[in-house]
Amino acid sequence: MAKPISRDVHALLDYGFAATNLAVPKLLGMSAKACLLYGGFGLVQGAVNSLTEHKYAIKKVIPFATHGKIDAVSAPVAILAPLLLGLHREPAARAYWIGSGAALVAEYFLTNWDSNRPFKGQGGALGDRY
Repeated sequence: MAKPISRDVHALLDYGFAATNLAVPKLLGMSAKACLLYGGFGLVQGAVNSLTEHKYAIKKVIPFATHGKIDAVSAPVAILAPLLLGLHREPAARAYWIGSGAALVAEYFLTNWDSNRPFKGQGGALGDRY
């Protein structure tokens, strides 16, 4: 199966996830602990994304394949941390946790991580395809 999410689309999704993690918990009235946790996730995700080799990066330092490895390690942390901190007991935090966890897993498995070729910085409507 061809994976439909290109490097550049993944980058845009990650910026969206970062912004969502920074804003939505407060908007939903989650606890300070939930806002701090998701805000931390948002800051880290935004920082890693802004340093990854794609056309929307601030500085291209992290190879896209390495970004994929970071995602593979951080996704389980993002999924387990709210459970370990008891945030699953908050209705809004629980709904956000389930939704964001499902979105992260889907984005990871639908992303084309093949970055054996150097970044070209060009592409069509869905960004660079490899």
